[in-house]
Amino acid sequence: MNPDPTTPGTTTLRGHSMMAEPGHATDWRHLLAHEAAVESGLYDALPGTAAEVAERAGLGLDATRAVLGLLVVAGYATATGTRFERVPQDPEAEALLVTQARALRRWSQVLGPRLRSRTAGPEAARPPAPLRLDTLAAVARPVVGPVVRACLNRLPAGSRVLDLGGGHGAFARGFAAQDVPVVLQDLPAVVDRVGPGLAADGVQVHAGDLHEDLAPGPFGVVLLSTVTNMFNARLNRDLLAGVHDILVPGGSIAIVSYLRGRTPIADAFAVQMLCFSDGGDAHDEDVYRTWLGTAGFTDIEVNDLREPPQSIVVATRSG
Repeated sequence: MNPDPTTPGTTTLRGHSMMAEPGHATDWRHLLAHEAAVESGLYDALPGTAAEVAERAGLGLDATRAVLGLLVVAGYATATGTRFERVPQDPEAEALLVTQARALRRWSQVLGPRLRSRTAGPEAARPPAPLRLDTLAAVARPVVGPVVRACLNRLPAGSRVLDLGGGHGAFARGFAAQDVPVVLQDLPAVVDRVGPGLAADGVQVHAGDLHEDLAPGPFGVVLLSTVTNMFNARLNRDLLAGVHDILVPGGSIAIVSYLRGRTPIADAFAVQMLCFSDGGDAHDEDVYRTWLGTAGFTDIEVNDLREPPQSIVVATRSG
């Protein structure tokens, strides 16, 4: 975990994602050792000698000693003589590391089979674990400001924003902080979890499957951040047509994702979508322009964000 040199005992989030820039990805060996330490209770048994930790956690001594050694190399633990101690870490970074380790395992289990069949996966493969909403919010946080500003530049006076599929709430809270009326829509199970907290921050919620039940409009802007990359062409064409219909005339759609051809990370993201969705992809700019044009949008613009290097595609409802 790349230590933040400005704050001892803390970490930055850079590199703690499967979408890390080339040269900044966390060592896969360190990821798996960290995940094992979290899930086995090894960390909870620190501090102590290898023998003490193994006894407390009910682990094998040789295995515990081996993993502790690698955790020291990775910077997740320290050793003084024979005694080991955990290095305090940023909770968000730590959660991202576990998520990254699980994604790495998922790649190793399903990538080969999915080269032959898009929905294939060995029976031994773990189902993809749902991402923690706070982890998703941490990943989104660097782009919240630029995305909110881009949307507000397109927002007709007096209209509302719909954050579609934005369950972690980072964008919705960003709009609410600007005194913009905002509705967040996500699946009922997500809304049940986040609704009370969002309401306290001035965000309205709508529970519904975005393929079947879009929040009642009209809206001045509809934001879809890392949503369309989860779906295939047919589902996205239908979704964009539905979004068009709930916008006010002159309202805009804003799509945030990794676009193939605009950043090398999009190629890794495409494989991530291959492993974690049944039809998603790092759709490229031309594909979005075609879909949006077919749905009745005009004035299509694509701009790149800095970190993470996603892009924002904005377009206006005509008529």
